Amino acid sequence: MRTTFCESLSLDISPRARTRRNDVHNRYGQVFFQGFHRAFTRPRLYDALLESRMLGLDFVSLGSNVGTESLMAATAFGVNVVGYDLMCEFVDIAEKTRLELNIENARFVCEDALLADVDNAAVVFIDNQAWDESLMNAMWRQLEKKLPTNALVFEYNGADYYSALAPGGPGRRWDLVACATLDVSWYPTEGTHAAIYRKRDGPISGQYSDFYDYNSQLHDAMYATKRMRDEGDSIRSLLLRFE
Repeated sequence: MRTTFCESLSLDISPRARTRRNDVHNRYGQVFFQGFHRAFTRPRLYDALLESRMLGLDFVSLGSNVGTESLMAATAFGVNVVGYDLMCEFVDIAEKTRLELNIENARFVCEDALLADVDNAAVVFIDNQAWDESLMNAMWRQLEKKLPTNALVFEYNGADYYSALAPGGPGRRWDLVACATLDVSWYPTEGTHAAIYRKRDGPISGQYSDFYDYNSQLHDAMYATKRMRDEGDSIRSLLLRFE
């Protein structure tokens, strides 16, 4: 049995997550702001949002629905947001809300996620809780081709259960860098779990002598060093409390 990559979290494999796309793809629920904000203020994601804002990169939402998460990202973090959804009536609702709230750094497109423009993306948020295997396989292939190196992908990791293209497996171009839990209406008690992947320079070979594997490990080590430097004072203050 294939497991998800966020092994520290319980499997998010509900009957809904296993249901074929044509049965449930048009349904939607509510992601609550407190959980969304908590997830996106984690170091990796927050740094990516800061980079996005500073460099004029995009937060791309695939399956943006009525715009909830997209507008949260636009208003809470000030990033440029582009949302894509096949359901044009949902896109209309999202655009109406955006206009009513005078949010200028977001826009919504009625389009297939597989045709989304991710060339300028720093973060891709995929609402794939109920996406089926064929769609997820196609989505990962598309992101491998078009998404910039080091961009992050935030996705509901229950979808990995039935996707034949496990994003962190051999031959893939994704490093799992974090896990998160969102507060959502459809799982009000336990929430729903998400995985955050970073796109690598090259595919995973499993060989330590491979340049791309080495470069990926070096990237993570340098990132950890940067965090230690940036947070050194706060960490030292915390340690002093226990002396």
